[in-house]
Amino acid sequence: MKLNDIYQDLQDCFIKIRHCSFTNSLDCVLFEKTIEKIKIHEQYITENQLQNEHQILLYCIKTLLQIIDENDKNKICDFADTIHNIPEIYFGKRDFDSFSFEIKEFCDKHGKEYFAEIYEGANT
Repeated sequence: MKLNDIYQDLQDCFIKIRHCSFTNSLDCVLFEKTIEKIKIHEQYITENQLQNEHQILLYCIKTLLQIIDENDKNKICDFADTIHNIPEIYFGKRDFDSFSFEIKEFCDKHGKEYFAEIYEGANT
């Protein structure tokens, strides 16, 4: 499995989660399959000891899964919307600081604790 394929697939997964959460007719099968794909990618990164260079991505995955467990469709949609382009960091298209607006918007709406461990600007 190539890392670029994982990044692209994670971006697609985040977009699917956002879409499934946004629409009133939640496609449970697609939603569950997408969650499983995300968990597989998380496991691959961990098992291959790639955590250090993927801290941001792993934070996004873990937090998304926690928010999904809360079962708040609006919060799920907002978080997925915030992170869906994060994999672009690993393609070299953007840097993490370029997400400051999206992160600040999410934190203002859902809590200052989000992203605090990986982004100091989230609390300002």
